[in-house]
Amino acid sequence: MLNDGKVDASGRLWIGSCFYGKDIPEPDNWPKSQGSLYSLDADGSVKKHISNISISNGMDWTDDNNVMYYVDSIPRQVWAFDFDITAGTISNKRTVADFSSTEIHDMGFPDGMAIDTEGKLWMACFDAGKVVRIDPETGTVIRTVKFPCEKITSCCFGGEDFNDLYVTSSKFLMTPAQLEKTPLAGSVFKVTGLGVRGRKANTFSG
Repeated sequence: MLNDGKVDASGRLWIGSCFYGKDIPEPDNWPKSQGSLYSLDADGSVKKHISNISISNGMDWTDDNNVMYYVDSIPRQVWAFDFDITAGTISNKRTVADFSSTEIHDMGFPDGMAIDTEGKLWMACFDAGKVVRIDPETGTVIRTVKFPCEKITSCCFGGEDFNDLYVTSSKFLMTPAQLEKTPLAGSVFKVTGLGVRGRKANTFSG
């Protein structure tokens, strides 16, 4: 199954994959290392960049296009790579934030992400009911926005000046009792007044 994708500044589509079956397990029991990260160029060519991904998820790039950020949700890792926009390649993998570490508490699973014009990452926290702003230079959480449901899935900047944050959530695997407790699960939220801006999304050039 393909899961989450984004277009880089050259118009190239990046998209990842993960396990898909009739019975979808909880994240703690998810089959590992069955996905990959791919890119699709305007000429229709497809490249595989990484294998052994469990749930391919959020990605974005710095304004200078020198760094690509990428999430594998099951190991709860946010990675950075050196990015060559001309060749469409990534290298020099390193960990930006480890949601399983003792230094970052109660973060759930990293999911979709966005980057602001200050180079900070806004990360949806699945099973934790929040979006956090992370400094990729230090790996620390510098801001938290909480929501009235647990399964926060992604975020992006929008609005006239791209200073609003739109946040998606899910009802995935929720029981009737859980839905009764958090009836706004599955909603799209708009967060204003953050004091930061994003940028217009790139479009595929094919």
